[in-house]
Amino acid sequence: MKIKKLSILSFALALALVVCVTTAFAASAAAKNNNSISVPSIIYRDDATNKTSEAALGSEDGYQSLLALKSADYLNQTVADFDKALLDWENQHSEEHENIIQNDIATYSFPAHLTTEEKSFLTLTIRVSNIENSLLVKSYYGSPVITPDLSFELARESQETDPLTWLSLMYGISYHLDPQVVTVGERDTALANAINDIQSFWYDTDLETLAEMSSDEVFFKLNAIADDNITNAVQLSIVENYHIFLSSSMFGEQKIKRPATGKNRC
Repeated sequence: MKIKKLSILSFALALALVVCVTTAFAASAAAKNNNSISVPSIIYRDDATNKTSEAALGSEDGYQSLLALKSADYLNQTVADFDKALLDWENQHSEEHENIIQNDIATYSFPAHLTTEEKSFLTLTIRVSNIENSLLVKSYYGSPVITPDLSFELARESQETDPLTWLSLMYGISYHLDPQVVTVGERDTALANAINDIQSFWYDTDLETLAEMSSDEVFFKLNAIADDNITNAVQLSIVENYHIFLSSSMFGEQKIKRPATGKNRC
């Protein structure tokens, strides 16, 4: 009788354990299917990019159809699958593709009704996938397959320094991944973290300290930031031929710092 009681107790404990484990896995699966991945929004520190522009060309219907790609599980899709969905949209909305992607996203000109999250989706996810699709289409016509990259321009100036100083930075960040395996969330997270870290370095560094840095030092710092954000899924690097750092003091004294090697790429 004693052994039987222990067996019943053991069975009850085992049953409870099974229920708990099943619940845990079910919750985990639900969270995954509910787009549990959180990609940091790109926070543009330049005031000019945070103002609503009246020059937006895309129609409201066009934006709604494009934002429909921001489904509940889009971050869990492979890059290849999402890129194909965007390519299908572009083929069906050629005019809106030109107005929204080629104009509005490229110039950061958006209608007032868009949220910050929607703008981030457009300026990162859609922009990156559009670049990937463009390179893919070019490869069909014999162009060599190249690594995709994003280019950015940053600027700072101060009227409180003597002499007055302005700074300008152009840089490109390239990335390598397997689009058949890597998810949109993995790609976007790596890129967003690197872009935000570069902006933090640029805007949070003391202006005079930044102005005294050489182009090579800035390039080394950007590469260090890219290295810090490399993941098992996404490799990042700074495009050397696109890196331009300029520092100038106004009213006669001018310092121009150019990269030691490489040509400017437009």
